[in-house]
Amino acid sequence: MEIILALLMTVVAAAPAWAQPVRVGFASAMSGPSAITGEGVVWGATMAVEELNARGGIMGRKVEAYFADNKGTPGEAVSAVRKLVDVDKVDVIIGQTHSGACLGAMPIIKELGVAQVTEACSNPKIRELSGKGGNEWQFRVNIDDVIMANTFAKSIAQQVKSASVIAQNDDFGRGAAAAYDAAFKKFGVKLLSTEFFDRGQADYRPLLTKIKRANPDAVLLVMLASDASVFLRQLRELGLKQRLYARGSVATVELGHLLDGRPRSGVGEEVAGAVEDACTRPRQPRRHHVQARGGPGHRAVDQEVRQGGPEDHPRRARGDRREGHAGGPDQVRRVPPGLDQHDPARDEGRPDPDSRKDPDQPRHPPVDTG
Repeated sequence: MEIILALLMTVVAAAPAWAQPVRVGFASAMSGPSAITGEGVVWGATMAVEELNARGGIMGRKVEAYFADNKGTPGEAVSAVRKLVDVDKVDVIIGQTHSGACLGAMPIIKELGVAQVTEACSNPKIRELSGKGGNEWQFRVNIDDVIMANTFAKSIAQQVKSASVIAQNDDFGRGAAAAYDAAFKKFGVKLLSTEFFDRGQADYRPLLTKIKRANPDAVLLVMLASDASVFLRQLRELGLKQRLYARGSVATVELGHLLDGRPRSGVGEEVAGAVEDACTRPRQPRRHHVQARGGPGHRAVDQEVRQGGPEDHPRRARGDRREGHAGGPDQVRRVPPGLDQHDPARDEGRPDPDSRKDPDQPRHPPVDTG
């Protein structure tokens, strides 16, 4: 969280109107097959903004959160950026949660001169194209798939000799699959097959039949928890007993909630590593998990304001762009319809988030979602 705050502070401070609120845009998938990630971003960002404003904002300036739907795709990410910059007049963007959306947004943030801090996208191309010599408006605070693959593959190699990879058919999945292909070779794990699927797919049985035929010691999942909940039930139906490894939202309590808390009701008797941890730990409120996706940005905004931005910031020439859009001190969030309320039925019986023994400790580590 501190890292994001440190990065964003440099950009927001370029805005000369100190009496104006700090406007932070969040772009993620609010609809479509990956909408579960956007829900998390909205909740996390909203909580972060409320907590920050309760402490007096940033150098006396209130913080406002604005949201845009990128549907998890490159084309929609461009529209999301334009909406946040041209309509909502944001100072900085946190997003785009999904690798394809982030890669699609990078050219437009450079054109418009607005900084973007990527919180979860893990395709290695984002790192390669960012910073000096590339897109200097693009920042990232999460590790990418090359780093994750080398670390994870080393651990997997201590437990199995062969594996298959099942990944989303997009920049997230294909970037990760390529990284694990190289990492498995490096650490002596034989990659028997790599299969791709479309987000939101309802039937994984043809793909699982191929896995059963290849018969690897383990299967590595590169998918969202929403897809994994369907996949794992069908895996059990076909009687597959391979060890399962996963990362991203599959390795969080989100999967456990989607599976009614426990994996024993039809997802296999042996769920290894992060998947097992996610499905068997005590249930906690979903809002704890989702804050990890949207919450870290507020500290980055704080430092942006304190340090100041580049003199040639292109938006300094548009100093009057906020007229009529300042908003009042109570305008701390813009939540899309249908995402502004917690579901009492869903949260019933779960522990109160305010009952944590140490409120200063983070609820969950950051999560990569694509």
